Amino acid sequence: MAGRLSPPIRPLRRLAPTRLAYSGRKLGARLHKGARQETERSEMTDRRLPDAAPQTWDEIGAAWAPRLLAVLRIMTALLFLEHGLIKLFGYPPNAAPGQQPFLSLLWIAGLIETVGGWLLLVGLFTRQAAFVLAGEMAVGYFLVHAPLDIFPALNAGELAILFCFIFLYMAAAGPGAWSIDEMRTRRPRR
Repeated sequence: MAGRLSPPIRPLRRLAPTRLAYSGRKLGARLHKGARQETERSEMTDRRLPDAAPQTWDEIGAAWAPRLLAVLRIMTALLFLEHGLIKLFGYPPNAAPGQQPFLSLLWIAGLIETVGGWLLLVGLFTRQAAFVLAGEMAVGYFLVHAPLDIFPALNAGELAILFCFIFLYMAAAGPGAWSIDEMRTRRPRR
């Protein structure tokens, strides 16, 4: 085994096993070589069964898209939740803008961010919550950041713009995998 070379790296198409639809006739039944190859081509199609492993980058992307959308939703919700907790409870300590007075504009923004962050985190009413949060970020940008300067790099509004467009995408795309919304839609109704 010590002197043995490792097998050559094969392209992605050959690594994943393929399950092909089969017409029912025995393959390779006592035919000459050319007829056997023609029979295999005619009886097996390129249609893959639903549980077949992905073969191309497009299929891999399609298989992983709901999971990566869920990762984007969860991480964005955690970051957004942090901003709401700062405004409502002053947690983490010494973070700007700090705990806000009850029913002030920033306190209400913190309430929206905290509730919306939790809803996005668990994936409950994702589209509606994301739409409201996108609106909150747009209003926040134009009320707080835009009056400081026209350029987002100078008015510290990049994060508000980024949150706004991520939430708009989530409002259109939905929650992805691993969400309560997904579980609710898959469960048959009585």
